[in-house]
Amino acid sequence: MSQGDPASGAAGEFSRPFNLRELGERPVRREVEADAHERAALAERFGLIGLERLVGELTLRRLRGGSVVRVTGRLSAAATQRCVVTLGPVPAVLDEGFELDFQPAGGQDAAEVVLDAEVDEPEPLEGDRLDLGELVAQQFALALDPYPRAPGAELVQRDWGASDEEEVPSDNPFAALASLKDRGQR
Repeated sequence: MSQGDPASGAAGEFSRPFNLRELGERPVRREVEADAHERAALAERFGLIGLERLVGELTLRRLRGGSVVRVTGRLSAAATQRCVVTLGPVPAVLDEGFELDFQPAGGQDAAEVVLDAEVDEPEPLEGDRLDLGELVAQQFALALDPYPRAPGAELVQRDWGASDEEEVPSDNPFAALASLKDRGQR
């Protein structure tokens, strides 16, 4: 399965569509949890060694006279990432809160536009469905450490310009430039 878009209701690896017609004046609470098959597909999608748990607790409510849907949520997850240095396993335990607003595409009146740098524009909604599973999956991806490192793992950096005496390895992409430099000094 491919990744989806939570605002379009398109199915992804972890699809939990919610019909927004069910949302009235009172907030609605939902819990979504990925099963083993969904976790395996999400682990592949996000390049993880494994995804042991992914749970989202969500509250949906209408704002601004019902045109905007606010989703406030918390996700908890246990995953195993790959160390960017050693490629070994790095455990990741996440407990993250989030808040997103959605609005029907073209539904915002120009008079309602709020010019505030700290307020995000509502995400456009296509249709009357919101995929809560995909929304949690995307928030999970944002919460992951983009450069996980195993304890004690360090990158060994070489200072290529430290000495003209040092030889540049031939597999280095700058080896051709170094040879040109050497020819120019003769």
